[in-house]
Amino acid sequence: MKKLAATQKLEIAAIAAKTDATIDFSEMPEVVDWSGAEIGRFHRPTKRPVTIRLDDDVINWLKSFGRGYQTKANLLLRHAMEATRGRSVEYQRVSSVDSKDKFRSSQGNAEHKTLAEILIQIEIAPLSDDDPEFVHTVAKAINGMLRRCSPKNIALIKIDNWFGSRWLGFCGTICFGKYARAGVSVRPSYLDHKHLTIPPFVPERVVSQRRFAGPEFRETDAGKLIHMQIPSKLALRRKVAVEEPETALAWYSGNTIANGRGSLMVYLPDGSSYCAWFVDLEHRESWQITEARGISPDEFSLLLEEGSVLHASTLPN
Repeated sequence: MKKLAATQKLEIAAIAAKTDATIDFSEMPEVVDWSGAEIGRFHRPTKRPVTIRLDDDVINWLKSFGRGYQTKANLLLRHAMEATRGRSVEYQRVSSVDSKDKFRSSQGNAEHKTLAEILIQIEIAPLSDDDPEFVHTVAKAINGMLRRCSPKNIALIKIDNWFGSRWLGFCGTICFGKYARAGVSVRPSYLDHKHLTIPPFVPERVVSQRRFAGPEFRETDAGKLIHMQIPSKLALRRKVAVEEPETALAWYSGNTIANGRGSLMVYLPDGSSYCAWFVDLEHRESWQITEARGISPDEFSLLLEEGSVLHASTLPN
């Protein structure tokens, strides 16, 4: 540990000599009302290594969901424990299109997930140009969204470099109503399926394209290319609901080590509309949101929390 300077020692001694009566609490007043407090929200039980024998087919089934089968086994056991205690298991997805908050589950508009859905974990391996922490943030957000909303399919596209919020709902010169002007992006978080088009990233910018099929979101064949080399007028007419029906689309940026910033954009089908959102993150001491469109920072944090259920403690088995 770095030694304290003489002035720092004097400051610490002066603070230690203060009595409670002389401490100024004006910027952090005493909390009187604790009615909204939550007990144990950030509690994480300690783990203890044990040796147990499992059937081969059980182990193979757990491993079929990806790395970290021991963590998944622990999660399933916790699910069973909570159920036998008569407590509600807090893994829910929003099932109502009319829900005010797409990313918060509510007692009135939620249904319990199956055990297979709890095990959802799409993995994204960082490449040489990727900041691993950013890639893990993207993975947690995507997994959190899948556990909350459960689209039928999802396509995950990596773009070679950072992209801005203008790509959210980008519709070029072919648009509608008051948005009918060149290069406009439609800002509402919910966009009608008749108007939302696939953002016209040129194919050269696409590093990779992956597809996953629900409800377990196992990886499938990459299938047809979402971004193709076609005339711009045709590209701007490609409706998401027609080209990729019942499929969530997610784009994230590469080259995050050099840039120190990254972006994530999602089009999530929801009935006759799409929940479209974008976040721009910058690396300071950690990756922090600098811009959010169609989703609030608190909502994004909820997705990260939901996606962290397995990610934070996944073991490289």
